[in-house]
Amino acid sequence: MKRVDAERGALLCAAHFVADYENLLPSVSGKYAADYDTTIDGEAVTLSCTCIRSDKQSGRIETFLFRIEQAGGGEISMEGEYSAACRSALRFINAYLRLLKNQMCRL
Repeated sequence: MKRVDAERGALLCAAHFVADYENLLPSVSGKYAADYDTTIDGEAVTLSCTCIRSDKQSGRIETFLFRIEQAGGGEISMEGEYSAACRSALRFINAYLRLLKNQMCRL
């Protein structure tokens, strides 16, 4: 069974989300969801990321959920605290969104 640090997985997923942010369209409920194929320690994995924007005025993401699946169906065990990893990813994503909003205001 492959073991992955939860915070590392969450931040990797958040980085893919941020890189793809302008191409993602939210559902009516403000929910963004995307899957990313990548590698962790040489192993092919799929990162599934769901972000929910509950405050449209500020543009902040309020909820971040992620899942990591090994390509080929192998199991992955998360090490560390999942909720703390999600909070780290939220801080990363929202810092990016603040920078993006500030740049847009300057144009």
